[in-house]
Amino acid sequence: MFNKFKKKEQKELTPFDIVTKNYLDNLSEYIRFNEKYFKSYDLEGSEDREQQLTNEYNAAINELVNYLYSKFPDSIFNSNCPVEINIPDMCENISNFTFNMLKIPKYPAIIDIDRDEYSTHFHTVGDKVVEAENVQVLPGILPSLRNSKINKIFEGRTIKETRDLLKQMRILPITNDLDKVIVAYDERTRIYKGFLRSVIYSLLSKARTSQDIQRARLFADSFDLDFNFEPFESLVTPNPKLKLN
Repeated sequence: MFNKFKKKEQKELTPFDIVTKNYLDNLSEYIRFNEKYFKSYDLEGSEDREQQLTNEYNAAINELVNYLYSKFPDSIFNSNCPVEINIPDMCENISNFTFNMLKIPKYPAIIDIDRDEYSTHFHTVGDKVVEAENVQVLPGILPSLRNSKINKIFEGRTIKETRDLLKQMRILPITNDLDKVIVAYDERTRIYKGFLRSVIYSLLSKARTSQDIQRARLFADSFDLDFNFEPFESLVTPNPKLKLN
């Protein structure tokens, strides 16, 4: 019964409320990601470290936002000239921490199945396996497959397809480094994409004019991010119309 009244009293979130919430969600995810790293070294969490992580994340976002406002003032968007972000220039004018936050996560060039027990490993480029070695030594493999030719069937597959095929063949050890590498890559990718979106959220939270929206669009396009800007475009001041003499 009380929940009914609560729902009626709830304030409807504006687009600006939503981007603020999403920003804070990404910040929380960044803190959790780093705390997990510290915990792996038996280091307990602390309020001081959480505040430090918060400060460095916010500082990196602000650095990029300030760069965009400095390099792309409103007058540029009013000139009707093509506008694009010079990524190398941007990277040269930001701190090492912010630069590292912009690095696209990558898989290791060599991924071992288990560094302690088996010599099975994969050479990778991007997210693809370009060479597989010693798959035939994994326990549980059929005698008919115990030859070097089995390595060929993994080459050209994505790393996740390779993992799935090994599981399908029931030769991937329950405890293995391949799963760990994939989990770590997925986590880093979520942090990376969340960080990029947080830049957009920060830009939009300050948006008051159509040029502000264009600045956020410019960043999204430069990093191939899909984003729906329509809810914000209707809430900001439109471009002033040119007055003809």
